Amino acid sequence: MPDQISVDELRANLSREWPAMAARISWAVPYLYRMRDRLYDDLCRRVAPFDLLPADLDVLMALRVQAPSRELTPTVLYRSLFLSSGGVTKILNRLDERGLIERPYNPLDGRSRLVRLTPQGLDRLEQAMESVIDHQRLFMSPLQAEEQGELTRLLEKLVAAAEQPGQL
Repeated sequence: MPDQISVDELRANLSREWPAMAARISWAVPYLYRMRDRLYDDLCRRVAPFDLLPADLDVLMALRVQAPSRELTPTVLYRSLFLSSGGVTKILNRLDERGLIERPYNPLDGRSRLVRLTPQGLDRLEQAMESVIDHQRLFMSPLQAEEQGELTRLLEKLVAAAEQPGQL
């Protein structure tokens, strides 16, 4: 992303050329967008050596935090990840082909299948998470511990409001 204009440059240009609009913009939002892009690009680079995409990591994590046998129905999985069922199906197919999940029949409903984390999937996730932790540590390193806590509290507040019905 080095060819992109910085948010600071955008802000300066807008302030100079369209000051009335610059005064109305909540500048935290463009900074959040830019940080999201940088975080995502860095996360992609960090999980690529493990033959994973960030969405794969999300699915493996969702399964990992379940009690043993670390399984969910596809419906619960896609609802917990805010993905479409079609999007989850593509991810599940990719993870299944790599042996990171398995798809046993659901004993409660023989017409459906569960999604279960395999030992290989658990190992891959644990290996990748070391790189993810480094990614997070680097991202947060400009902030002191108390600033990190404050940022977390503020983002929690924004996300909670945005997730209310009728909001974003």
